[in-house]
Amino acid sequence: MIKVIASDLDGTLLNEEHRISERTIKAVKRAQEEGICFIAATGRGYKEAELVLGAAGIRCGKIVTSGSEVRDASDKIIKTIAMEKEAAAKILEISEKAGIAAYIFTDELDGVIGTAKEVEDFLVAQIQTFHLNGTKEEILKTPVFEEYKKTTNVIPDKEKILKSNRSIYKIFLFSTNLEIIENIKKEVERIPDIASAASSLDNVEITSVQAQKGPVLKWYIESMGYCMDEVMVLGDSLNDYSMLSMNFGACVAMENAVESLKDIAPYRAPSNKEDGAAYAIEKVLEGKLEELRADKIV
Repeated sequence: MIKVIASDLDGTLLNEEHRISERTIKAVKRAQEEGICFIAATGRGYKEAELVLGAAGIRCGKIVTSGSEVRDASDKIIKTIAMEKEAAAKILEISEKAGIAAYIFTDELDGVIGTAKEVEDFLVAQIQTFHLNGTKEEILKTPVFEEYKKTTNVIPDKEKILKSNRSIYKIFLFSTNLEIIENIKKEVERIPDIASAASSLDNVEITSVQAQKGPVLKWYIESMGYCMDEVMVLGDSLNDYSMLSMNFGACVAMENAVESLKDIAPYRAPSNKEDGAAYAIEKVLEGKLEELRADKIV
């Protein structure tokens, strides 16, 4: 019997407009009303996760920054996993040589490290991915860019952070030049005690090897008294692999998921454009989980 539902956000719980649909909100809240524990597991930082969950009125436990931080439903921090400063320094050196900005998540401040041009390129690329279509020149003239520029912390001195007492949870690297990202991934793999994943082909998310969604979710649910076979997990991208590859009760890949997730997940849900997460939750509530079996989908 499923007693816990853990879902990724972007590409899974969120639709193509990066919002939680009314149908999905109703499904999550109904599950919670019926005693099911709902957990959001995301690569986003806490503030970015709360933007969409709060707007939907969903209060739940959260695994954020790809597993580096866990918060309970009251938003109290109950676990953090930082990466070694030496590893962080090597990653920032790699991004600097590649000529791209690095978004760094810490216990006190999240922000972008890079030159003015690198930061500008980073913000434009983020807007193109999550908000607007258009060229760089067009994006630079929009109110969305001005808002991003105003609200994004720019960290001018990486050495200050590396030498401080701040804990570094995650480093996010993004480039529309896929060759740069592929080269970075190869270099990052040589660094010991870190894990790298991605939410799409144009980025890489780097954390401590202990800070991955799957193992952290296992710790979280067991700390609340649940067993792995009582958990359904939903995801779509490579940073969900650690969840869907573990022996949870029902591992569900979205129809829009990368092929490597579809290859390992026994269960399948419609795409996020079709409210697939809501559909999967509804099937659990109806006692029809087995209808999601991938081998039953024609």
